[in-house]
Amino acid sequence: MWVKGLCLSLAVGAVTYLFGLMAGSSLQAEEPCVSESGRAPDTRLESIDRGYLPLTNTCEWADGSTYEMVPGWVNPALLGCAAFAALCLSIPVRAVKARTGGRPG
Repeated sequence: MWVKGLCLSLAVGAVTYLFGLMAGSSLQAEEPCVSESGRAPDTRLESIDRGYLPLTNTCEWADGSTYEMVPGWVNPALLGCAAFAALCLSIPVRAVKARTGGRPG
């Protein structure tokens, strides 16, 4: 049962990560910032900051305003998948420890 849970959490985590990674991706970096934020195309884009853990894709304009293109649910979902995977991995480790009496090897 724990193997299925581990596989499910890894699969859902991978799909969620790819979804978040692709949020706002385009060949022209400025295009998604302008189209998704709803700002006028003539406003000057200062920078685009990307981060991979936690996932971020933040557009910053010259007036100091910012827009995050990665949906707000992505990083909490990734954390939940990682926690569930850790829980699934702890079950067989605990079973092995119980069988060996906690002795290594």
